[in-house]
Amino acid sequence: MSVICILSELPGHFCSMLSFYLNFDVDNEILLIVQICKKLKCKVLISNDNSANPYSMLLVNREGTLCKVNIDPDKLDNCAKYEILN
Repeated sequence: MSVICILSELPGHFCSMLSFYLNFDVDNEILLIVQICKKLKCKVLISNDNSANPYSMLLVNREGTLCKVNIDPDKLDNCAKYEILN
């Protein structure tokens, strides 16, 4: 098995983007991301594949809890910043 991970730096609170390319299938991607968040004690934004809204994402917190959030479209489109709307 192999994993390719590309790290891109971004402005703003979510300042690192990790893109993973795997040559194997993962049964439960969300569970894997939750485990990473718990282990690294970090927050993660992931795309919300269940939404047609391109600015809808899922936030996974340090405890592994998921919640739906919306990203500020202007900041993302104009500044490449992932900023959560209140």
